[in-house]
Amino acid sequence: MTQFTTGEENAMSDANVNAAPLVGIIMGSQSDMAVMEDCAKQLEAFGVPFEIVVASAHRQPAKVHDWAAGAADRGIRVIVAAAGKAAHLGGVVAAYTTLPVITVPMKTSDLGGLDSLLSMVQMPTGVPVACVAINGAKNAAILATQGPHIGSSSLVALVPSGTQRSVSGTGRMPGPQGLSTSPSASRSHRPLTSLNPSSQPRGSATACGVALARGTRHFRVPKSAMWRSISAWFGAIFTL
Repeated sequence: MTQFTTGEENAMSDANVNAAPLVGIIMGSQSDMAVMEDCAKQLEAFGVPFEIVVASAHRQPAKVHDWAAGAADRGIRVIVAAAGKAAHLGGVVAAYTTLPVITVPMKTSDLGGLDSLLSMVQMPTGVPVACVAINGAKNAAILATQGPHIGSSSLVALVPSGTQRSVSGTGRMPGPQGLSTSPSASRSHRPLTSLNPSSQPRGSATACGVALARGTRHFRVPKSAMWRSISAWFGAIFTL
């Protein structure tokens, strides 16, 4: 079982006994452990050695700098950074290393994690990070192992089976290139360009799609549809 610590010494997985860690997991608070344990367990299932450290970008900037700047020299190939609220940890880590950084926005009591999400995805040009869903710790582990960074052919064979097990029992069928589709989505549809936009209700998604497909230069969304979209967006925020 993986041991977590907030001390200066990083926690490591059981797989790290005879292997250097390939994935570095950093989180801004001890409270993030409950979520990020799913990331650690998924990496253990894939047999990927990793290390874990708790360090706040705001309260312990020097520690974050030292850990991130030395990650590549320690053999780390991918970094997973988790934080909540003003979640700048992933961006700060990315500023100190050229390693790929995958961020996990933590769900919060204030805005349901939207604050964490926006803090992570709105990175300036030149300092990119990848970002999974709010509390998407398991997906972060899968994403970390799917790229060429780990470089294990046996692991590449493991990842698809793991992701297929994740969607089993959901009623969805595996689609092309590992995508999953619902049974209703498998029904045939007419080609978009074969539809006549004049026969569709004005302002409908189908008519708009046809107009765009045919190269219409000016595209307007009816005000009623626009306000319905805005109202739905705000409603989703306040119900988080």
